[in-house]
Amino acid sequence: MASKYISYLYIKSSTIATKDDFRQTTLTELRNIPIPNISLTSQQPFITLVDKILEAKQQGNDTTVLEKQIDHLVYELYGITEEEKKVIEGN
Repeated sequence: MASKYISYLYIKSSTIATKDDFRQTTLTELRNIPIPNISLTSQQPFITLVDKILEAKQQGNDTTVLEKQIDHLVYELYGITEEEKKVIEGN
């Protein structure tokens, strides 16, 4: 999953996400994750970051900073508070 929050949502709502040693998923469970419908303009920062991540990975570069930027955008999109961020990130 592309963000810590979406992964957190999935693990909390799924009965099979952590069933064995490896996370599992079904299309039905993925479809139940609440994904906001946002405009293409609002999607653009995500698209730009994903393009940068893909390029960096092709060059063998670390993408941690870019991934954290996506997490921040997702937190804003879902209106996640600082306290909720601490729970999601395990702090």
